[in-house]
Amino acid sequence: MRADIVTFVMWTIPSELETQMKEHCSEGFPLESCGLFLGPLDGEGKPVGVITHLWPAHNSEKSARIYSVDPKDMFEASRFAQDNKIDIVGVYHSHTHSLAYPSPTDIEQAIDSNWCYAIASLAAKVIDVHYFSIENDEATELECTRL
Repeated sequence: MRADIVTFVMWTIPSELETQMKEHCSEGFPLESCGLFLGPLDGEGKPVGVITHLWPAHNSEKSARIYSVDPKDMFEASRFAQDNKIDIVGVYHSHTHSLAYPSPTDIEQAIDSNWCYAIASLAAKVIDVHYFSIENDEATELECTRL
């Protein structure tokens, strides 16, 4: 692949998983909630852009401003993924009082540029979710199709 060509993975998520994500985030209010996305990888070990499982996690920070996926939840999700021949392909969390856009902390803590990062804003009556890729300290909004 040429270095000057940018390839974007379009993501898909079943509507029921997005609903579960919103419910999990809402239930955690007034604290930020978080969880993991699981799905298949391609032959090169990169996500194919399909979220097949949602793994609600505990926010070990217990904060309304920052989150960290509890290591026990990360371990259990990794084990489940390995047993089911899938992998962790992203993470989601809520913003309790701000828009669904990555904060500087979110960008700084992004683990994998191939992952899908979802943010659910609880700032309004209707939960607003946006999906991003984060690479080289930049967030790019992704197209995510709900099935």
